Amino acid sequence: MFQFKLMIMQLYKNLLIIVLTLFCAKIMYSQSTDQADIQDSIDVELHLIMSSYEKLKHQDSIKFALLEFKLRKLKDSISNYKIQSDAPSLSDSIHQDDINNRIAVLKQKAIGQPVVVDRDTLFLVFTKRGDSSPQERAASIAAKILLISDNDLFNIDSLEINESLNSTDIVYQEIIVMSISKVDELWMKKTQLTLATEYLGIIKTYIVQRIEDKSLSKQLIRILYAVGISILLYIFILLINRFHKKIKLALIDGSALYKRLSINNYSFISKEYFNRIILLLIGFIKWSMISILVSFYVLISFELYPSTRHLTHRLLEMVQTPLKNIAMSFLDYLPNLFVILIIYFLFKLAIKGLRFIFNDIENEKLKIPGFYPDFAAPSFKLIRFLLYIFMIVLIYPYLPGSDSDIFKGASVFVGLLFSIGSSSALSNIVAGLVITYMRSFKINDRIKIGDLTGDVIEKSLLNIRLRTAKNEEITIPNSTVLSSNTINFTTNSIDKGLILHSTITLGYDVDWKKVYSTLIEAGLKTNLVLKDPKPFILQTSLDDFYVSYQLNIYTNHANKKNRILSELHENIQDSCNEHGIEILSPHYKSLRDGSSVAIPNKYIPENYQAPSFNVRSVKTE
Repeated sequence: MFQFKLMIMQLYKNLLIIVLTLFCAKIMYSQSTDQADIQDSIDVELHLIMSSYEKLKHQDSIKFALLEFKLRKLKDSISNYKIQSDAPSLSDSIHQDDINNRIAVLKQKAIGQPVVVDRDTLFLVFTKRGDSSPQERAASIAAKILLISDNDLFNIDSLEINESLNSTDIVYQEIIVMSISKVDELWMKKTQLTLATEYLGIIKTYIVQRIEDKSLSKQLIRILYAVGISILLYIFILLINRFHKKIKLALIDGSALYKRLSINNYSFISKEYFNRIILLLIGFIKWSMISILVSFYVLISFELYPSTRHLTHRLLEMVQTPLKNIAMSFLDYLPNLFVILIIYFLFKLAIKGLRFIFNDIENEKLKIPGFYPDFAAPSFKLIRFLLYIFMIVLIYPYLPGSDSDIFKGASVFVGLLFSIGSSSALSNIVAGLVITYMRSFKINDRIKIGDLTGDVIEKSLLNIRLRTAKNEEITIPNSTVLSSNTINFTTNSIDKGLILHSTITLGYDVDWKKVYSTLIEAGLKTNLVLKDPKPFILQTSLDDFYVSYQLNIYTNHANKKNRILSELHENIQDSCNEHGIEILSPHYKSLRDGSSVAIPNKYIPENYQAPSFNVRSVKTE
């Protein structure tokens, strides 16, 4: 019967261990967002732990009594005695391990309540004491510490530890400052006396320091420190102002730094603007240094007085937190930054290689059939532009904030503006590329587009610029150039010569052979006209009153077309006058009887006399 009861008790104990273990596992996998509920669950669980602990002690005492009864009857079974006497200790160790595991689970969710005195945290409280929550318990401890520290008759030796049956207390005279229970012992895994000793040391240190801070000598020392740092601040500000004036005069009066910004005597900015930038820069440095000194002054001043000491930590936290966030963000972004740098340098290397190849093509060191040297520069610009666009596409995902909605919205907005505002620009860019590969003209060519004639002085992706014979600059969009007829006077002028022509009309009474020789002579007298091929004459029409003779000459100077034609007209007049050819057409009338010949006087012979009028009378019937 005794063995049966012992088996029932052992089975009950094992069931209790299993239930407690399952309940502990349930707590490990449960989650709660409400801090108050978490604290309540912790308190309930601690109560269960202590109940089970007390029950275990009670059960163990019964077991010990039963075993002693059995041992008295089985004195001869020494081996059985050893086995049965080991069972309770083994059960205790299993139970203790279970309690420790459950407390470890609770510690993962628990948040200690700080004991705060004068904004200084002394230690944390995790467990309840009677009906008081950890928060209420921490507030009570802080209030009692303030109470005894404000006592003018405070005696440090009266703050001591008292041990009782259920707790260990820290007391001052009749005031119980704090009680450490068995729950605290299990939670902190330290004996009650050890915990009480630690807390007592913390409390004593704080009270002594608080009393010393309130002493008159401490107050005088703080005042002296405040006066001293104020004087130092004033001295440093005076020194900064003095150095600021000297550096300002040295930088403004000295021209060495300004000359370093000049290249081949060309300055990017004026001296006045340079001095203004220098003043702003050194002014910024001055006020930055003063701001830093004032910040340190404020922090040290707050640290001197206990009532404002918490502001020091708050100000430091306000500065440290953003700096820490910036530093951590930068460290987190470093891998993306390395990727961006690698992409950038690879594309820069590719662009340098392409530049080298296209420079050789432009200088005709490298010849590719069908790819002309004048294609090199625009082709390189086009490929470089496309490579940069592709590089931006690759870099875009690695930019900070590229996946944010704001960044995406801004990108869409910029793309929309670009697509709307660049329609005409894109048409001009496409037209510019087509014109380049059409090879219609080059820089310095004399061309005619529509009614506009001039020398090409600039070609770009958007437009071209012409300089007329009157030194007028005309800008023509590439789309207009592409849709118009272009006449190039320079393309064949170097090899074959440009043909310039002028038409003169003479009467039928002048021998055409004489006209040919006279006009060719006038053409050969003209500067910048080629002797080979020789000028030639074309009779373009036989009109009612005159013959149209067209004089054609060759020249290699298409850019001086107007000047050559002007000189040609001068020589035509001189040659005709020298050979006695009157230029009477197209609308010139003369009455020969009594009229002088239509030739300048220097070409008229000295003995020349104008014929007199002949009057005839006709008799009529």
